[in-house]
Amino acid sequence: MAEYNDYKKRLHRIILHSADILPKEVLSYLLSNSPWFEVKRDILSKPQDYKPLVDHIPSQFVDFVLDFIIKTPRIEIDYEPYFLEVGDEGWYAEVGDEGWSNNLGISDKSTFLPATPIQGPFLYLLNTNEEEGLRLVHTLVNVAIERWRHQPQIVHPDQPELIPVPVTLQLPSELHDFWGDIEVYCWFRGKSTEPNLVMSALMALEVWMETQIEAGRDAEELFEKILVKSDCVAVPGICLGIALAYPEKCLKAALPIVSSPMIWKMDISRSTTLDILGTFRFDYLDGNKLMYDILEKRDKKTQRTKDIRSLAVMYMHSTDNNIKSIFQQAVEKFTLNLPFFTKGDQDNPEMIFSLKEDVKKIQIYSDLKNYRQFQAANYVEIIVEPPEEIRKRHESALSFSSEWHRWLKVCLWVERTIEKGSTDESMTLEEAITFVKEFHQLEAVFQEGDEDDIRKYTCLQTIVGAAVAALITDFEWAQNQNLIEWSRNVFLAAVRLSKSSTHAASSSKIKVYAGRGLALLVSYGIANAEVRLEILQLIGNSLRPFSNSREAVKAVFLGLKKAWNIDVVLCWNALGLCLSLSLIPGKLYYKTQRDQYGNSYNELKTWEDNIIQSYLNYLAKDEISDLPRIAIARNIAFVHKHVQYGLCALPLTELCRDSDTKQKLLQLCDGLLARTIADNLPIKDKPFSHPQPSLIWNQFILNWAAYLALSLNTDEIRQHILTPLRDNWSQAPRLTADLLNGYICHQIAYTEGPNKKALETWQEICNWVLSSSEIVKVACLKYLDNETEEILQLIIFNHHGEYYIKGEWQHANLFIYVFDKWVTVVGHNPDAYTHLLTMLDGIGWLFAPEPTLEWLNRCASKAVHDLWNEQRGNGRRTAELLNRIWNSFEQRIRNDKVILQHYSNLVYRLVEAGIPLASMLQQKLEKRG
Repeated sequence: MAEYNDYKKRLHRIILHSADILPKEVLSYLLSNSPWFEVKRDILSKPQDYKPLVDHIPSQFVDFVLDFIIKTPRIEIDYEPYFLEVGDEGWYAEVGDEGWSNNLGISDKSTFLPATPIQGPFLYLLNTNEEEGLRLVHTLVNVAIERWRHQPQIVHPDQPELIPVPVTLQLPSELHDFWGDIEVYCWFRGKSTEPNLVMSALMALEVWMETQIEAGRDAEELFEKILVKSDCVAVPGICLGIALAYPEKCLKAALPIVSSPMIWKMDISRSTTLDILGTFRFDYLDGNKLMYDILEKRDKKTQRTKDIRSLAVMYMHSTDNNIKSIFQQAVEKFTLNLPFFTKGDQDNPEMIFSLKEDVKKIQIYSDLKNYRQFQAANYVEIIVEPPEEIRKRHESALSFSSEWHRWLKVCLWVERTIEKGSTDESMTLEEAITFVKEFHQLEAVFQEGDEDDIRKYTCLQTIVGAAVAALITDFEWAQNQNLIEWSRNVFLAAVRLSKSSTHAASSSKIKVYAGRGLALLVSYGIANAEVRLEILQLIGNSLRPFSNSREAVKAVFLGLKKAWNIDVVLCWNALGLCLSLSLIPGKLYYKTQRDQYGNSYNELKTWEDNIIQSYLNYLAKDEISDLPRIAIARNIAFVHKHVQYGLCALPLTELCRDSDTKQKLLQLCDGLLARTIADNLPIKDKPFSHPQPSLIWNQFILNWAAYLALSLNTDEIRQHILTPLRDNWSQAPRLTADLLNGYICHQIAYTEGPNKKALETWQEICNWVLSSSEIVKVACLKYLDNETEEILQLIIFNHHGEYYIKGEWQHANLFIYVFDKWVTVVGHNPDAYTHLLTMLDGIGWLFAPEPTLEWLNRCASKAVHDLWNEQRGNGRRTAELLNRIWNSFEQRIRNDKVILQHYSNLVYRLVEAGIPLASMLQQKLEKRG
């Protein structure tokens, strides 16, 4: 079955890369039912799949994407998981395409999480084909906003007052309506619950517009083109952000946008609530580090610290009196165009009065009398002060706003301090603690009620986080300031908070901080029985279905990292509880998945209650439970995420110093790997079954095993890790790739290089791959399947077509035996050869001129297919590498007949293949030295 799937994937890739010469046939293939669900998703998410389509059939590609990701609304659910009997293996749930969420009718999946500008084909398509790129983005976003617009009528047909009101802008060509509220406005910032694809498309549009303005494109023409075909209020938000980034180029273009009071209200809200907190990483395995790094880099852009009020200052001080006049006149009319968001607001006297007051606060920006200038060092600072009558009328509100901003500032300090593990320089620890302790309702704030008050939860999050920050950064100071008892009370109150808040992200962060804090008390040896009890309760409750605080479990284990020798009973029972709750009777688990709110959920809850109580009993008796055996049978559901939370922060090096503890961990490793392998193999007696393993779990557990191997001897590594994978590697090659990835991360990619044990293990893994008949067979094919290509890249330290180890690394020569065998076995395959060139141009440069030239000759002489295929750029890249080698080693090449022969052979092969640079290399070669 694995070979059959590999064949289909290879054939699929061949078809996609034929779009240049067979566009009609490729289009017919895309529109047929031949590509199965995962393949269609890959076309949408993987550059190697969508680039040839974008390059050669962009219009048809956009049609395909829109057809795939825009779902038709359904009146009733036409699919749900069902159960099939599988012999003695028990039960399993069949998962179909509807596993994707259907938010606003847009197919979405964690593949596109988090939303970033480089997720999906949007940015590449915009850069390659502007018209088709805009068609894709506009259509996708307009469909989403159209369905958002009609949600109130569908969900609340008896409440017409909830029907939204559009934002109307006077564009140069027409009066145009945009739909959305404050949350929709921020879709391009990726801080919403809506489909990640929609948000990624908007982010890509923003990045593309930035490059267009930087390249000198006319802002008015660009804004008009972008706005006139959009119905979503997030698009004017993007244009406003571009104006904030390039005000000298965009002031006139942005006039229609700043002339709307609703845009003012939404952009100020975006700046003062969402952007001030930055990007929240929800990535406990660092599997999306690149994506989050991109988001955080964009968070630091200058325009993120500004809002529409910054543009108002520039309009009022513009040297273009016409622009200044248009701006003033528009703002002065805001009282006649109040920023209503729903039809109900238009008939609400209290809302009308409130909005009029809001508009008056905005209008102070259109009167130069309210502007003050101050000389500050080498620049002039301009501030806007409200007139005396407004200041007096809103004194209490301004005071509240000022205090709220102080809370947000301390909240941001807390996040940065905990993330870094040291005090953020924006304020001192003493200043932060003093501020939160002065909160006059500290006791009352932890009581029930006001669950929907996001300000309250932000304050709570800040208080609990500040207490954690004190323990992390300066425990001795916290003791001297008598903060330990205060911190303990804060943590205990926080973990007992109601779960009913609609602000799930806020309440979750409170539990995360509280869990970390309680665990830190254990690690410092100052935890009482109440703290220990609450830690187990927190783990158990956080791992229940529909919990919004599972990250708290990871925080607990992170806090317990130094506590395993201090409170052995608590730590082992915490791990045992985490593992036990991950192994759920299949009939109970899958039944609950189908009937979330019926009796089946109560049955699961009862089962969980019994598990949790059993571990509380162990803790009360000061006993350590045995770790549960990891079941392989499919009649036991294995919830990977639960296990990851418990394993991610285990101090494996310290734990393995004790032989008995090491044996417990090895038994756990045996069980986890056995279950992982079983989940990646076809189902017994079902040769055409399609296993759907968790790729995130595969990466995690093999990464964890590679880290555990640091504390094992060679025999233990071979027995508990290598042998199980080698015995099943041909049917589950991805697992071997994940192990190699883990080894690179934990044992190889260091300045000092790998030790003898790591090098021996690495060579053993590579040998079983390169010596296998499966690899020899696929090496003769024209294309490699994704899994084989991934593992072959890792063996020569490449990943996703790029260097895995970057910069100078002087230890590549330790792997010359592996590289040489790799060249012999697969170097002649065109796909593999591409990655060899990447390695030789990076860490493999130390092999130049020999054995590099000999390797390249060996690849060329054994090639069955066109090795210089320009679709991959192999010929051009080979010529560029040869040119670099010649420039660095010309005299050495001329003086050594063997090296000269190798070099000449390659040059003449490239000349014969018609590679342009090769002719120049030939001239250099034939010129007398």
